[in-house]
Amino acid sequence: MRTGVAARAPEILSSGIADGLPTAQTIQDVLRHRGRADATKTHLIFFEDEGESRGLTFGELFSGAERVAAEMAQRGIGRGIS
Repeated sequence: MRTGVAARAPEILSSGIADGLPTAQTIQDVLRHRGRADATKTHLIFFEDEGESRGLTFGELFSGAERVAAEMAQRGIGRGIS
């Protein structure tokens, strides 16, 4: 019997997770694909000790990643620059 956070967690199904993405070479490729194709699907669930749990969709994650990348580019931070 599952208790605590595990009891509130949805069952995770992994079959078909890479459908339509046979050429992904990087995590960015996967994030871009899932952010667009599965934008409304929940990617992460943040469980709290009490109260409701908050979720983050693939679309929200992708949008946030794009904002961070744009801010980094604006500051002159790019690939290979430390």
